[in-house]
Amino acid sequence: MPGSQQLSQLILSYFREEPELVTRLQVLDRCQLGRFWFTLRIDCPERAIADQVCGLIAAICEPIGLLRLARRVRVRCVDGPVRTFIVQDQLPVSDASDDNDLSIRETP
Repeated sequence: MPGSQQLSQLILSYFREEPELVTRLQVLDRCQLGRFWFTLRIDCPERAIADQVCGLIAAICEPIGLLRLARRVRVRCVDGPVRTFIVQDQLPVSDASDDNDLSIRETP
């Protein structure tokens, strides 16, 4: 299984008990995912898909931050701007007790 599929499957598997969210996150199957220097890169084929991915960025960042796979998520497409989101894991995974453990912000 290529790395792109593994990363997409990791995100989808994290939310396996939330079928509605999994359905919305399947847009990632149309994108190319990769990791490089603490950055998860999501390359989208068109701007509409990139906009959908950006709308789901909190859900995408949750498993990435908890597993410490990346510090940033960068969403790119051919005909649009590059958008970068910072993922900060504020508490160790063992101390995480609620959904407010992660801070996500878009960089200018």
